[in-house]
Amino acid sequence: GWYAVKVLPRRSMWNVRIARRKVRAFEQCKHPSVVPFVDVGTSGGMHYLAWPLVEGETLDKLVEREGRLSPDQASLYAMQAAEGLEQTHQQSLFHGLLKPSNLMIGTDGQVRILDFGIGCLLAETEGESLVDTMSTANSVNSGLDCASPESIMDPTNLTPIGDQYSLGCTLYYCLVGRYPFPDGTAVEKMMSHQHKQPTPIKDLNPDVPDGLVEVVEKLMQKAPAQR
Repeated sequence: GWYAVKVLPRRSMWNVRIARRKVRAFEQCKHPSVVPFVDVGTSGGMHYLAWPLVEGETLDKLVEREGRLSPDQASLYAMQAAEGLEQTHQQSLFHGLLKPSNLMIGTDGQVRILDFGIGCLLAETEGESLVDTMSTANSVNSGLDCASPESIMDPTNLTPIGDQYSLGCTLYYCLVGRYPFPDGTAVEKMMSHQHKQPTPIKDLNPDVPDGLVEVVEKLMQKAPAQR
């Protein structure tokens, strides 16, 4: 089979023993939306992660091409992602960097979550190398569009509840065709996630059912305990 490989600079010193343990934990997660990382290693001064290769179009590209999705379609994709996350969260695994560019829609209409494993390993990393890795793994600005308020305060604070916030931002993006805080510098986006409310969904897309608006608003609560 083919594999997708992501290379990170060596200064992101993660612990290979922890990484191998995470690979084994992912083996328990049998859900079609979960693309687990299957190998981690070091070669020529670089760390790499490998995943089974999946084909399709990422959600950000789909929305850029077609505009916002129908509430039904957006809900279906969010549900598939949520079911996969539920399984990984039960194994104490989380994503940490969930966003539309990490959700691949296959030709079969199945969502597959990409880049699983990076966040898990980042949270185990200690010290300043983490911030370097974060900015490498996620060019800062694109990473901020769906970042949870608590992970912005402390990049090691990646949790299942943080994934819920990111899923909320992703669903918002699908329903209205733009991110909750689309404008401004990286710092302004960081402040917005912590202190500002996004434009209400109904203002941007009156067709979204009330129940779905409530789900997104609950997922996007600033305080983790309220999600």
